[in-house]
Amino acid sequence: EKPQWINVGRALSKHVKRPEDIDPASHEFAEWARCLVEIHIPSPTLALGIDVYDTPGFLSDDAPVLKEILHELVELIHPTIIFMYGNPSTDDATKGCFLAMKTALQDLDSTNIFFLNSKADITKMPKFKNGMNVDEFRAVLADERAQRYHLLLRAPFLSNDRLEGLPASIDECYCFDLCSVNSQSIKPYGPLMNETTVQNIIQFVVNNDIAMGTRACKVILPIIDAFFSLLILTSHRTLGHLLKLRNDAMKWEKNYFQAYTMHIEICLSNLFSNIFQQFNTQKQCITEALSNIRTNSDPFQPTLITTVRLQIIKPAVRDTLRTFMNYVLEHIIGNNDFPQNAAFNEILIGALGTQEISDFVALLLGELKMKTTVSAGILYMVNTISIPIVQCARNLENLNFSDEITGDTLLAYPKEQHSNQNEISKQQIDGIVHRYLLSMQKIIKKQQDTMQQAVRLWGDQQKATLRSLIDYHYEKVLPQLDSHEEILNHLEQYAPRLIMIECRLCATEDMAKFNDSKPKICSGNVKSTVFSIFTSNWGEEKNLVVKKLSRSLINQPMAAYYEAHYHRQVANLCHPNIINLRYFYEHYLEDGTSELWMIFPSLTQSLAQFLSQCSTTLSIKMVLQWMNDIVDALITLHENALVHRNVVLSNIIVTEESRVLLIDLGDWCEDCDLSLRHKLSLTFNGTNDDIRGFGRFADIGNILPAGIGPVTAHIVQLTYAPAEQAFFRVYDTIEKTSVQCEGDLSHLFENQLQPNWAGVTDIIQPHVKRPSYIDEKSPEFNEWAKCFVEIALPSKVLALGIDIYDTPGFLSDNREQVLTDNLHKLVKRIKPTLVFLYENSTISDTDKNCFLAMKNALGSMGRVSVFFLNTKADCISIANDYLLDDDPESVTSDLFSDKLREKRQHCYNLLLRRREMANEVLGGLPKLVDECPCFDICTVPGDFDPWEEYSNLINTFSFQRLVEYVVKAYSTPTLTLARDILFTIDDYFDVTVSTSVRLPNQWKALRDEAIKWGRKFFDEYKKILPTLTDDLTTNILNLLERSKGEIVKQAALMIRNDDPIDRLLQDSRKTIIDYVRIAVQEQVIKVAANDVIIKRRDEVKNFIAGHFQQ
Repeated sequence: EKPQWINVGRALSKHVKRPEDIDPASHEFAEWARCLVEIHIPSPTLALGIDVYDTPGFLSDDAPVLKEILHELVELIHPTIIFMYGNPSTDDATKGCFLAMKTALQDLDSTNIFFLNSKADITKMPKFKNGMNVDEFRAVLADERAQRYHLLLRAPFLSNDRLEGLPASIDECYCFDLCSVNSQSIKPYGPLMNETTVQNIIQFVVNNDIAMGTRACKVILPIIDAFFSLLILTSHRTLGHLLKLRNDAMKWEKNYFQAYTMHIEICLSNLFSNIFQQFNTQKQCITEALSNIRTNSDPFQPTLITTVRLQIIKPAVRDTLRTFMNYVLEHIIGNNDFPQNAAFNEILIGALGTQEISDFVALLLGELKMKTTVSAGILYMVNTISIPIVQCARNLENLNFSDEITGDTLLAYPKEQHSNQNEISKQQIDGIVHRYLLSMQKIIKKQQDTMQQAVRLWGDQQKATLRSLIDYHYEKVLPQLDSHEEILNHLEQYAPRLIMIECRLCATEDMAKFNDSKPKICSGNVKSTVFSIFTSNWGEEKNLVVKKLSRSLINQPMAAYYEAHYHRQVANLCHPNIINLRYFYEHYLEDGTSELWMIFPSLTQSLAQFLSQCSTTLSIKMVLQWMNDIVDALITLHENALVHRNVVLSNIIVTEESRVLLIDLGDWCEDCDLSLRHKLSLTFNGTNDDIRGFGRFADIGNILPAGIGPVTAHIVQLTYAPAEQAFFRVYDTIEKTSVQCEGDLSHLFENQLQPNWAGVTDIIQPHVKRPSYIDEKSPEFNEWAKCFVEIALPSKVLALGIDIYDTPGFLSDNREQVLTDNLHKLVKRIKPTLVFLYENSTISDTDKNCFLAMKNALGSMGRVSVFFLNTKADCISIANDYLLDDDPESVTSDLFSDKLREKRQHCYNLLLRRREMANEVLGGLPKLVDECPCFDICTVPGDFDPWEEYSNLINTFSFQRLVEYVVKAYSTPTLTLARDILFTIDDYFDVTVSTSVRLPNQWKALRDEAIKWGRKFFDEYKKILPTLTDDLTTNILNLLERSKGEIVKQAALMIRNDDPIDRLLQDSRKTIIDYVRIAVQEQVIKVAANDVIIKRRDEVKNFIAGHFQQ
């Protein structure tokens, strides 16, 4: 308990005390100084595995051996250096010692240094009072640390040790603290200050030891993010799309390196300008630092070079790169052309992903708060700009100044005068330093043109490399085009492992922030829901919220990791209305397993608690603001392919400032797959779960003009924009290659409760109304009709990422060929779900012919997903048809729902009678409306609708089914591929069995059996196939015989002058031919094929099943 430290000191003194009888400049002293003394003593700090090396302090003029042994020590063990200094204002001795140390380390410039102000006596702190409590002392100590740190920031040389410089705030600096040996006896204050400092030093040392791991986290996590972005963005590619990707990648490369050539030369020019400016402003500071060193001494020139490196080159590089990088990143955030193209282009992602990540990029990713996801494009830009600049700086630091500056200086001062320090005045010393600095400037200036050429050459090499990689990835993907989806599925198999790596890396990073301490659970109630919530303290942070699984899910071992991955994706969005995940922690249990904790900041009361305790009525303004904030958060989630799926009052937090924030505490009970729960593309009802209660069907007023004749031959796209960014644009073609005109609509939404829809109509009318001064049969009209109109409006439905395209009807007064071409191009380009709207539930001939004309426009694109929407199912008609009360308040919800079900079935039965439409789905539509995914009814109510509640019920249900159908149609190729992959897996295991060791006679028996099976199968195949084709031919001929009269009649009607259908196409002969072709295809061939499929499918299935059983 009381070691004899004095006797320890006495025992060691003869081994560590400098011998008085040896000249420090002699060889004997050097031999003595090189000895290393190792002392083993009990200490709780040393017991942590930390070794402390006490090195002799020295100035530039001290014995060279002291510098040599420091260099050897640092080179050997890579320690953290604690630079201790007494005067907080860093006097000349402190600066001289620091310069001597940095000069001695030379090429070991990256060594980490902790600055320790060692004379922070408590009794000399102005605000200290004996008897104050601990909290009061902590406040005094924090203020003293801040003041002394501010002095360190102003200290020449010391503040420029690191390339990135010291942080501006003491709260962000981990390499500075105070201590005082004299204050250790002033309890409890002295021990508290010193122990806190020791803990901070240990933390700094540990962080440096795990620097490689921390850097790996900063490097690997963005790559993992890029992987998941690629999974989201990757979709089926055609040959044409693949070629477009390559061309876009080449265009990205060309645009970027044009910008690179211009900006990198500006950056390098700014670097040299900053260096020369630093020479002018720091000349006096450097002169004063060197005034105590003899100009004829050996360390003079190395120390001078160290001062230039610390006080001139490093600050110039730091300021230049920081300013320039901030400009580059802000430009990227403000103009997303580069990162978006890179993020959506698989070929470019592959080419950019081969880059090496520089240390400086890791630094930037660690310090700069970027508003966009760290994409491969951004990494590449930062890398290609920072690497050559940092390399130029290193070359400048390592230039050989010695011979040239010595020669220039001796020309100005005779050798004998230069060698006699005592005969040189301070003014002459200033002249010598000034001459040295001028010579160094000349040397640096000579490097500018060389480095400009080197940087330009570096850019050319990178450009050529990127271009070759783009070609390589294009040529590599091209042969695999048919198996693109299969490759995507192969990629997805790595997602679980990457998610686990992601969460564990984040947990490791967060663990390091708390000095390896563990969070402590304080309170909480285990719920009967999937996740449980607890409060926790971790280090100095109190009342944190821990979310973890209530119980282990045996069938979902990755459940917690998937949920944590979702929370990290949400946190990366940095949305102000979402409470984001703060930390991960992996808690190890006694049985050797672990559980992942998701830790959030301290929470105030939920909206459910707030409403239960609220005794006053909330204002409409506040309620609307709260709804808007939550909807805005959900929109952001949906835009990033995420869904919440549990928007309830308990998951909305009310802050002390009366703001509402969204969180997900996992308080749901249903058994679901957590790997899919929050994915927009894989949860059919996720979006609907999020938006229920937030608005009507589309929330857009009547903006397209009506009652003015033919409205438009343009395709009009309705897409989302916030109210303050609403606009319209007219493009020359559907590809949006060039903007013809555009206008601002934001002023019409200043009152978001009552937008000025009429004003929107007035503005866009000139751009959508058919021009009366152009002949519709002229080439000028064709050019006008090719234009594409985009209207961006605030709408909660559009905000879900759903774009609506309004196409011109095919039964207007004149349907030109350009309209057919426009629709064909639109469907080919974006592959939408077509919503075929018709009013009359009995489906008139006009509706039928419009459908056939639409199919004709689609041409050879085969089966495009079509949703049939009967648009005149108004509530009053339902009430009349089914004898309901005229007063909607007298009609119960259950009664109306029953009658609505009958109405939907009735309208659906009428659709089934139109066989050309009913056979749009291969195999025919089902008999029951609830089994049909591609039909529903809706209503467009007037300004006053007494049945508004039930109108909303009809439209909400219809909208949900429409969105579900779109999702399923989009997912069909993926599901088909999944089935094919399972078959491939079965084939693989068949191969593993068949490749086992067998005797020759066994192989022969297998071969004979396979040939026998094949012969028998194809013998029966030859029998059944002709019967199928015979049935199909017979059905087609019989149906054609029955239908040809009606087809001829309809075709003949199309040449009558008084029939509007006659004006579908300009050429009457072509009109008849096209009509007959489409009618036979839709009304005869499809119907006959479906009949054969339905009639014979069980026979074919049994035939196949029987053979596979054999």
